[in-house]
Amino acid sequence: MLTVTGCNQAVDTVDDQTQTNVAPSNELDSSFYSIVDFGASNIRTSYYTSFYSTVDFVKIGNGLQQLSSRVFSTDSYYLADGNLLTSDDLTALLRRSSDPEEYPHTLQPQRGTTIEGVANPIMVSTIYEQDFYQKSGGDFNLAGASFAIVVDPRDENNNRLDSQMTSTTIHDYSREIIPTMYEYVKSLEDFKDVPVNIYVYLATDTSVNDYNGGYILKSVEESGGIGTIEEVDDITVLFASTAASELDYNLNDAFSLFKKEIKDKAYEAVGIIGEGTYSSNSLVKFTIDVNINVKTYTEMIYLVSTAKEAADDYLLDYPVTIMVSSQDEQIAVINKAANKSGEAIMLV
Repeated sequence: MLTVTGCNQAVDTVDDQTQTNVAPSNELDSSFYSIVDFGASNIRTSYYTSFYSTVDFVKIGNGLQQLSSRVFSTDSYYLADGNLLTSDDLTALLRRSSDPEEYPHTLQPQRGTTIEGVANPIMVSTIYEQDFYQKSGGDFNLAGASFAIVVDPRDENNNRLDSQMTSTTIHDYSREIIPTMYEYVKSLEDFKDVPVNIYVYLATDTSVNDYNGGYILKSVEESGGIGTIEEVDDITVLFASTAASELDYNLNDAFSLFKKEIKDKAYEAVGIIGEGTYSSNSLVKFTIDVNINVKTYTEMIYLVSTAKEAADDYLLDYPVTIMVSSQDEQIAVINKAANKSGEAIMLV
């Protein structure tokens, strides 16, 4: 393992003592970074416990990598889980008091603030950090960082609101806190001389559905200063649906044929849900969950093979990951690149 010196601190340059700490991207595909491990994040537990849904847990991390790859190429940079912000930094950014001077860089509204009729709301649940390194000889050098501010409006007791705040209020508030976050991070020694990009993720509102969370704003550092704050046009839709048909008619139609093929060959009810993430109207991630009901192992193999064949036939043009489960136990994964046949891996 690479060593990290100091209590709750990381260093800008780390000696490459062994190769066992690097997970190469070619084990997955070119959309993924090679991962370098500097040890567990200082704040990983507090970050994880901020979520009550694995949907946000996955989408925050995956989305931040996708957005960051437009700045830090997967070919030139290594990715490490954020390990430079400390618990004290989180306190400075997420707490507040009646004295504005106690936490001058807090991302929360000061006490006494009312937003859309909610007194003293909690607006930010947590911060997520990803660090990017470049390798020079035997050293990994910190070359930049991306931060996700997770906005999740709650009342002052951290309870969900009866009705979500308006999009305009959330966007306006998020725009106000991006410069505060940038100023604080750039004041830290680790980040003074590397580009820092700030993104805002709006957490899933479970009163609507369990997948509506997504990135809404971004600020990419420009010429050593805070970048222009812009809307993020990424969107996630379910297949098949009216929204998916309006966004991508061809894929929605292909998914419907894929779904029909499996349902026609199954002996019992089958649940099939697709989820596509788009950026600038281009598909960047497509996953399908197939939940089958089987009574024998032979029947299980038959339906997994059917799903693989249906993906090759109807989804040939698209990259897709298909997760197959039975009675809520995952039994197979089918991975398929665009314009290639898929590969099915049995897990039981």
